[in-house]
Amino acid sequence: MANVTKLDRFEERTSRGPSAAAARSRAASCSRTSSTRGAQAKCFGGVLAVTLPGRRARRRARSLLASSLALAAAAVSAAAWAATGASAADAQALLTHYKCYVCHADRESKAGPAYVDVATSLRSRKDAVSVLALTIRRGMRSGGPWHMPPHPEVSAEEARIMARYIMSLRD
Repeated sequence: MANVTKLDRFEERTSRGPSAAAARSRAASCSRTSSTRGAQAKCFGGVLAVTLPGRRARRRARSLLASSLALAAAAVSAAAWAATGASAADAQALLTHYKCYVCHADRESKAGPAYVDVATSLRSRKDAVSVLALTIRRGMRSGGPWHMPPHPEVSAEEARIMARYIMSLRD
């Protein structure tokens, strides 16, 4: 019983005090062992102890969870993209019109970073589209000799369309 959950440890500690009578009454109702998909639940003195499955099963569960979350994020991204009414072709046309492709490319670095790298660096932020749209309009100065000049001629809506397209790119 090496992997007992924290909740059960808490329950075990609380059953030693004034509520010991309640724990003894639980012990009477909890007298069997059950097992479901690798996790085992056993009752010891009215306290339910749950052992978790082995390391391989936990890794498999984590990878399934991660892949399902990635799939859900892609679906949400596609739904958000469709809700704007702008297509990827519209965004690429804007990027071409404002000559963004002179310094950037979708998947390779030029004078500026690749759009995939930009999306990867901002993906953890909830306000990534807003930050990227603001960066497109205001420009960005970083540590190197190159910087992204401001583009005030780009409207806020056009900047958001371009930012949504950039954030939709994946490796």
